[in-house]
Amino acid sequence: MRLMIVSLLTLACAVAQAAEVYKWKDKDGRVHYGDKPKHEAQSVDIGPADPVGPLTSDEEATMVARKAECDRMKQQYDVYSKAPSINETDNLGRTREYTPEERTKFLEQTQQKMQDACAPAQ
Repeated sequence: MRLMIVSLLTLACAVAQAAEVYKWKDKDGRVHYGDKPKHEAQSVDIGPADPVGPLTSDEEATMVARKAECDRMKQQYDVYSKAPSINETDNLGRTREYTPEERTKFLEQTQQKMQDACAPAQ
């Protein structure tokens, strides 16, 4: 019995979600929505409901931090890729210029880090 009730509720939700929604304007220019098309009504794609709900403050803080890191990595990659040469300074203050092959590899690694930082959270 319980299984039948759950099955019926699931079916009812699926049918409700699959219903068409229409949008139209009346003679006064007001926009209306409904499940039955009126004269010159347009079908509206409402998409699935958001099952996740609102973000918690921790989730929102994580999203903001991820966006900031993504933006930082984009800016860093942009600077590196536009630079005519890339130099490295070691702990003793000695500077050396990357060879073209090292520069290419460094740019590829930086681009991969940028893509990882900017990838959607899973």
